[in-house]
Amino acid sequence: MVVSKAFQESEIKFNNLSEEALEFFVEHGYVVLDSVFGVEEMDESNQVLEEMRKRYAGDMGLDLESYDERICQWRDMWMTEPRFDELLRDNRLIQAAQFFMRQPSIQLIHDHVIRKPFSALNSTIPWHQDYPFWPVDTPDALSTWTPMEDVTTSGGCLEVVDKSHKWGVSPPVDFIMDPMDFSERKDVIRIPVKKGSMVVLHSLTWHRTNPNEDKGTNRPAHISLWVPSFARYRPDLSDWHPVNDHITVEAGEHLNVDKFPRFGEFDESNAPSPNSDELHTGPLKSESTMDMFSATPRIAGHIHRIIGDNQRGLPVRKLVDYANDEEVRRVVFERSLEKGIISEDQEKWLEGIFERMLINSTAYLRHRARNVYNDAYAQWWFHVGVKWVELWGNLE
Repeated sequence: MVVSKAFQESEIKFNNLSEEALEFFVEHGYVVLDSVFGVEEMDESNQVLEEMRKRYAGDMGLDLESYDERICQWRDMWMTEPRFDELLRDNRLIQAAQFFMRQPSIQLIHDHVIRKPFSALNSTIPWHQDYPFWPVDTPDALSTWTPMEDVTTSGGCLEVVDKSHKWGVSPPVDFIMDPMDFSERKDVIRIPVKKGSMVVLHSLTWHRTNPNEDKGTNRPAHISLWVPSFARYRPDLSDWHPVNDHITVEAGEHLNVDKFPRFGEFDESNAPSPNSDELHTGPLKSESTMDMFSATPRIAGHIHRIIGDNQRGLPVRKLVDYANDEEVRRVVFERSLEKGIISEDQEKWLEGIFERMLINSTAYLRHRARNVYNDAYAQWWFHVGVKWVELWGNLE
């Protein structure tokens, strides 16, 4: 029996920055550049990543295996690892970003690495556009995706909806509460690539990555995200995004170059006027539900109320402090058990949730690293938090 695939496989690759490659990118919203970086260069980058993971794991008192079971994304690699700063500034990457953006001057929004080992920490990163997550006033931007291992169609490769960059700007997707579903579409394309090749994505192209089903692989990929230098700061669009921590300019000004490196000569006097369009509405939030944009403080607020600190007039602590407090864990379990929210046999399960939230929040605070799948936060909400919120709603 022949089983039909729910996707097409990308087969078109380009060897250089040609007009044909640009035409393909403009039409389809993505393009594959073959063998941009050498195998040895990618092996070196992967080795640096491994050494960094060992260092971060040790800093958190974890062995590497335990660390890798929880943490799979590291932000701002160029700021902390000289090898990735060198990679980011490589002319092969810079020229590709300038060429496909059709801009002489570009700026980095941020970079990060995501690993997808064949393990329990391995799931789908849901469909999304990149631009709606950024606090800038233009969607005419792009990202580069460079794998440090060969990636097959079953190995967690990129998947895009062909030509979806032409659909316009949507609100940022909430991976926890409202993932997008394109399962019925016939224009989904998976993009297998060789180590050191590069996928360039328009910032409005809908894309995701599936679980890595290839045993013995880890699928580390370096991602860099770029805007034209004429982009201006719009905190009203994404005031929750971590890049806001690095911005020192006022709303409506061009990004500061110390944390957002600029490449190419920029003539500010000839920059386009600020884009005053309502580009998107921002994430949809509700005080009575959960969302990935404020998951950490939202859960901290739940715990603050469950343990009665609100009645004592105490301030809400950080989630990492609650998760690291054995007395807090005990009280949350006992009071949740008393209210019928969880059962006696779920004590170890709840301990596991707290432990994962502790590792996640500690990794982010110390190293700007995280679990990109938000699984501990999602499990808390769907099995504990939502039931408490319903109970409080009934009481009020």
